[in-house]
Amino acid sequence: MKSHKKNVAAISARTLKRRVNQVAIDSANVAFSKHAVQRSTSRKITVAMIIRVLRAGDIRGDILQNNSDEYRFTVAARIMEEEIGVVAVMRTSGEGRVYVITVMELVR
Repeated sequence: MKSHKKNVAAISARTLKRRVNQVAIDSANVAFSKHAVQRSTSRKITVAMIIRVLRAGDIRGDILQNNSDEYRFTVAARIMEEEIGVVAVMRTSGEGRVYVITVMELVR
């Protein structure tokens, strides 16, 4: 049975932001869950908008560590007058792909 314990990560938001922004330069490094695709469609948030958030956004809230090198986080940025949030997972080892879990408009 999976533990639902939240482990706040030791990695800094600044370090993770830099890594996510860099990895997302090549959109081939970004993968989407089925849920993320459904939510982006229903919320009229395009793939291009999501990529822009990942390339230029800031880490918001807690960074959770799922295992030794896997982090779950939210990146947010203002895109076309909307504050967009992207919840994603990324491993810091290996090829460093970003896996988008869901997307949303954030209320200010």
